[in-house]
Amino acid sequence: LVLALVLLGGSLAAKPPKIRTVRPLAAVPGKTTELVITGDGLETATGLWTSFDSKSSIVAGEKRDGKSLRIKLSISAETPVGIGAIRVAGPGGLSNLELFLIDDLAVRTVSEDNTSASTAISLDLPCAIDSQTKAEHRDFYSFKARAGQSLSFEVMSQRIGSALDPILRILDADGRELAFSDDAAGADSRLAWRSEKDGAYLIELRDITYRGGESFSYRLRVGDFPLVSAPYPMRAEQAKTTKVAIAGESSAGVEPREVQLPGDSHGRAFSLATRRPGGKSSSFVTLLSSDLPELLENEPNNQAKSAARIRHPCAINGRFSSKGDRDYYSIEGQKGERLLIRGETRLSGSPTDLFLRLEKPGGEKIAEAEDQSYDPGKDKQKGKNYYFDEGSIDHT
Repeated sequence: LVLALVLLGGSLAAKPPKIRTVRPLAAVPGKTTELVITGDGLETATGLWTSFDSKSSIVAGEKRDGKSLRIKLSISAETPVGIGAIRVAGPGGLSNLELFLIDDLAVRTVSEDNTSASTAISLDLPCAIDSQTKAEHRDFYSFKARAGQSLSFEVMSQRIGSALDPILRILDADGRELAFSDDAAGADSRLAWRSEKDGAYLIELRDITYRGGESFSYRLRVGDFPLVSAPYPMRAEQAKTTKVAIAGESSAGVEPREVQLPGDSHGRAFSLATRRPGGKSSSFVTLLSSDLPELLENEPNNQAKSAARIRHPCAINGRFSSKGDRDYYSIEGQKGERLLIRGETRLSGSPTDLFLRLEKPGGEKIAEAEDQSYDPGKDKQKGKNYYFDEGSIDHT
């Protein structure tokens, strides 16, 4: 009888809600944003869980049909721009996790048809657009620029969980291509562009294989924000003040800053917002917390005879300052001692394609490792993307 009651109770247990879509895709620091969430089992939702500090409330008085939910979300003005996450809470537990942006750009959610240059949606810059691609179509937006004006364009899609593999083009009023981007930030597109003359221009955005639908959402960002890739150093030692610089293709003018991450935060990721002096919009990099001593490379160390001596365990942050640059480090090991040497670049936003080699004094190779990359080629038709597995050496 007890067993029967347990089974009956289990069969009647409430299921957790499920998120299918969220609009807008971001909240603005210092403001209240009304989210429209679609999914299943939302009629009994009790609140919203966020990975960042926030206050939220379900919009009162609306009819709850289980398929949609409106929530007001407020975050403080001090919340840094970056990628967070949300879940809907209910009697059956928490929903699936949905990646969610914090963004200081004003947003416009697009629902009208803009699949031709003649129906392009006019933008007032700086701004962000939340939409989704349509199968076998391209999305068009128009904007005006002054001669000499510099603008940044960025598509946030796969970085926030979308299936979209975007292609981004800037066109003149006659449809001639002025700039192009594919796979600039992982699979996402972004570019820095400077207008040569006053005039009207077009943005063309599509999936690389013209896919579309609910799973192919994107945020298009246009503004004066710097295009940044990674912090330097790439990790900061927890509870220790660290001077962090920002690297990227258009990071000029972004000043280094001092950062102190909380103690006992090893492995956690922290967003660092970046903005040019006098700029109106921000970008961000992700800084990871470390429980190891974080060392900085000291040049010259591009030959074995000038190798920098290090004591392990530690982490070394370095840069290849010129074409063909190599960095050498000297490590002492005891017989039977195990050494694990691991490179980290792409995982932290760096474009570096790293090669590791462990040698004996004199140059004889002990072991080497290079990241494993996959170029899908024709498999792009199946929706596959590039991936990189960063190299490591495990030696005893």
